[in-house]
Amino acid sequence: MLSADSVRSLSRYPVDGITEVIEMQNNLLVGALAHSGMAVLDSSRVTWGLQARRSAASSRGVVFNDVVNGPPIVINQQAAYAQIESRPAPSLHLVLAARYDHHPHLDARISPKLGLLYDIDASRVVRLTYNGAFVAPGILQMEARTINAGAGTAGVGNGYGFTIKDASGTTVNQIARLRPELNETWELGFKGLVTSQLSADATVYMTHVHNFMTLTGPFNNVRAAAPTFAYYGKTGERITDNAGNPLALVTYINVGDGRFSGLDAALRYSLTDRVLITSTASVTRVIKIHSRPQDPPDATAFNSSGFRTVLQMEYENPGRGLSLSARTRYVKGYEFRSGVDWGRIPTFGTLGASASWRVQKSGVTLLAQAENIATCVSGTTTPPVSGINFASRSTYLSHRECGIDFQHRELMNMPAVGMTIFGGVRWERR
Repeated sequence: MLSADSVRSLSRYPVDGITEVIEMQNNLLVGALAHSGMAVLDSSRVTWGLQARRSAASSRGVVFNDVVNGPPIVINQQAAYAQIESRPAPSLHLVLAARYDHHPHLDARISPKLGLLYDIDASRVVRLTYNGAFVAPGILQMEARTINAGAGTAGVGNGYGFTIKDASGTTVNQIARLRPELNETWELGFKGLVTSQLSADATVYMTHVHNFMTLTGPFNNVRAAAPTFAYYGKTGERITDNAGNPLALVTYINVGDGRFSGLDAALRYSLTDRVLITSTASVTRVIKIHSRPQDPPDATAFNSSGFRTVLQMEYENPGRGLSLSARTRYVKGYEFRSGVDWGRIPTFGTLGASASWRVQKSGVTLLAQAENIATCVSGTTTPPVSGINFASRSTYLSHRECGIDFQHRELMNMPAVGMTIFGGVRWERR
């Protein structure tokens, strides 16, 4: 029989990780350094800082390209940033900022930011912003190594690139190492009161993503009549399992660029002093995702719903310490394709509720929450008869079905989700 310590050890996720950050920041008024006589400049506020980050992870050779009992994988990053805020006019607020990032395995990057805010009045503001940012590949994207023996694939981080060769050793494809994902976004937003009871926070945006990072594959087929094999770009070794059998490569790549537009909005309506209705919505439109001819079909998959919304009603009675809420969530169906997972995520809607009651003068609060009390779905997606694989799409059957505690799936090949109930007690010592 296994001891309790053995069970905990076997069930523990096989990764040890630690992140250490040191940051120095300073804020000052330009007029405190030197008076220029210009009120706009002298009243401007400058914020600058330096940052150092050290990330270390070790899996003892289980899910990363580290070795058993070897040193952890370490990434040291440094950054410097500066921002200036000023008011060219009483109702106009200008923000200029830039950040410099240095990464040991990637090119240094400068990320600019521009913001212009106009106060319509004391309760309403309009803003126009431009933000240039980047997402550097993490340890998982650069150093992962997991083997799926059943599918005959290896999920490998792309820190150094790969070479694909045929049986004669001739190179048939080169996979470049992963580069940072660059993001340029323009936003136009409004925040404030629409009426005395209704407030809004809405943003429309246009985003251009360069070097879009995505997990995809396989890039080779070791079981074909004319097999192809994958080799590590750093060592030149063939990618195999522990027994030396060749594997198909699944990895992260950059797929050119993508253009997206969308709307994020939140509305709050005070029905009474104690009843509040809130609604949030997110709309996303894919304008175009470019890929290379040699990229796998799922390289251009967006894999996210184009429309999501939540409607919630809340009741607050502070005098009795009572809080109640009910909410509905709606997610529009979409096509999903990533590796062996290929099919349609059906449209679904769910109902949830929560309550809390603070027992007077005791410091005790009783909490209860229920999700997926009732659910409606627009169809059912089932795996292909031949089994889950890279080339076969799951079958989607369109039909509407609703029910109490009705189970539904929100991701491909994941367990169905049904009603979930939480309860708790919070005690605050006074």
